[in-house]
Amino acid sequence: MAPPNIEEREMYPASNTLGPPPNLPTHYQHMTPSPTPTVKPIPSEDSYYSDKLQNKERNQIPELGSEHDADIEDGGEKKKKRRMDDRNCCVRCLCCACCLPIWAAGILWFIIISIIIVVIVIGAIAGTFIMPTVDMAGVSTTPTTGSQFSFTGDGISINFGLIVAVNNPNLLSIDLTDINATAYYPNDNGGHTYIGKGYLAEQNVPKYSNFNFTFPFALEYNPSFDVDQSVLNDLVEKCGLSGGEKKDITIEYTIKLTAKVLVIKVHPTISSSATFACPIDNGGLTGLGDGTLGL
Repeated sequence: MAPPNIEEREMYPASNTLGPPPNLPTHYQHMTPSPTPTVKPIPSEDSYYSDKLQNKERNQIPELGSEHDADIEDGGEKKKKRRMDDRNCCVRCLCCACCLPIWAAGILWFIIISIIIVVIVIGAIAGTFIMPTVDMAGVSTTPTTGSQFSFTGDGISINFGLIVAVNNPNLLSIDLTDINATAYYPNDNGGHTYIGKGYLAEQNVPKYSNFNFTFPFALEYNPSFDVDQSVLNDLVEKCGLSGGEKKDITIEYTIKLTAKVLVIKVHPTISSSATFACPIDNGGLTGLGDGTLGL
C-alpha cells in the first residue's frame, strides 16, 4: 500500500487514539434518502426479437366475435354458448342444408320449394273463392228410391225429389258429402213443426257451372207432432185434396254437409226456406185414418 501524500496527512493527522469521525462534506449533508428504492428496468438485450415474440403470441390467441363461441356466466358455472342460438329455426335449417351432400341437399330444397308453391296456390285459391249459391229449382214427383207413399205407424211418408240448382263460379270443383236436410212446416203462430228430412251421400259440383241435381226428400206427417191438425189441414188445402185449386207449399229447412275443395274441408250449415209445388196429386190419397180423412 502506498504511503499517504501530504494533503491526506494534513486532513487526517496521525493520532495514537481514535477520535470522532470526520464530518461529511457540505453537499452530502442536505440530501435525504429515498423512501422507496427505484429500480430501473434493464432493457432487453435484443428488442427486435422480443417484439417479434410478443406479436407471435398475440396472433395465436383467437379473437371471439358475437357469432363465435363465448364463455358466459350462468349460475356461477361457465357454459358454452352455441354458435347459432340467436338465429331462428329457418336459418339453422338452411345452414344445415348447405352442409348436406349434393343429393340430399337437392331433395331437401325440392321439398321446401314444393311446400312454398302449394302454400301460394292454396292462398291464391282461398283469396279468390266465391261462395256458391244454392236454390230450389223444382220438385220431381218420381222418387229416387222406393215408392212415393209409405206408411209408418200412425203417420205417412211422401217420397219425392227436390231439384237443387247450384251456381259454382270458382276455378275448382266442389265435392259435397254427408248432406243431411231437416224440414219444418211454419204455422200462423210463428212456430214450426217437423215435417220431413232428406239425405244424400255425395255429389260433385263442377267448376264454372250452373249445376242441377236431385236431392231425395221425404215429407213425413205424424199426428203426434200436429196436435191441432193445422199442418194437415193446410197441406190438404194447398195440395188440392179438398177439391180446391192446387197451390205451392213453403217449408223451412236446415242442411248440414261437408264441402271439400282440394285438401280443404269445411262443414257449413245452411238454414233457409223453399217454396215448391205440392208433390201430392189430387186423388193420390184416399183419406187419413184419424177421422178427418183416414189413412
